[in-house]
Amino acid sequence: MIYLFLNRDDHEGKGNKTMNKDIFSFVIYMIHACANHWKQNPSEVYRKMKSTNCIMGFLVPNYEILHTQSTGYIIEDIREYFEVRGISI
Repeated sequence: MIYLFLNRDDHEGKGNKTMNKDIFSFVIYMIHACANHWKQNPSEVYRKMKSTNCIMGFLVPNYEILHTQSTGYIIEDIREYFEVRGISI
């Protein structure tokens, strides 16, 4: 499923979506959910997300779809997003 979203911004030109309060809360929640699931420090997960553009390139643009999914499903999508970019968990 993640592969449907990887290049969405490139095709639709929507890469500049801004982060409102709801999206910000979602991103923070997902950082902590991933950290807990992977038994890592949230700051380390944040660094990985930032270095791969996961936040502004995946989570924020796809918020409308992702926030309706289960936490486990989104964690798996983020893991796949990292894997495609050569980042190990």
